[in-house]
Amino acid sequence: MNEGAWFDSNIVSYNYLERVQPQYDFIVIDEVQDITIVQLEVIRRALHKPTDFILCGDSNQIVHPNFFSWSQIKTVFYQEELSGNIVRILATNYRNTPEVTNIANKLLLVKNARFGSIDKESTYLVKPNSKHHGAVEFFENKPKVRETLNQRTRHSARIAVLVMRNEDKAEAAKHFDTPLLFSVKEAKGWSTKALYCST
Repeated sequence: MNEGAWFDSNIVSYNYLERVQPQYDFIVIDEVQDITIVQLEVIRRALHKPTDFILCGDSNQIVHPNFFSWSQIKTVFYQEELSGNIVRILATNYRNTPEVTNIANKLLLVKNARFGSIDKESTYLVKPNSKHHGAVEFFENKPKVRETLNQRTRHSARIAVLVMRNEDKAEAAKHFDTPLLFSVKEAKGWSTKALYCST
């Protein structure tokens, strides 16, 4: 990996474990589903008290595949006999429109039926709480449809095009004339008026 200037964040984290010194009183980790156990351990070792933290996340929103599960995290804490285990499941979505939340719930049900759920904390459906309404539409992947969508997106600063992986961006760029072309990893946490998902 050194020859190609590649690195693995887990190996880097493991190598830093012994160097980390306690320096923080409290840490809040959001999007915890996108970090690994060894990365979490590096963060915890930076605490004066290893129990003074809050973890927030949703295993159904994993963007960086890493074998995350809440049960795995609980096992680590159980083995270390950490007291004060308080779990709060937040099942209300304030950000997305009811239409987006409902389609996300349907996709989650399909995923769980087909592949099973990661753990029991990952089976909850989310309730929408937004007063705004939107729409979820499906389009056929045909040249005329792509051209129409391109006309809608090319001059807009509020409409983005989303692809699954960075490798898919070059192909999507052939059809969409917009600088707002992102992979799922790049778009995580970003809000926009409208989004076109390209395959």
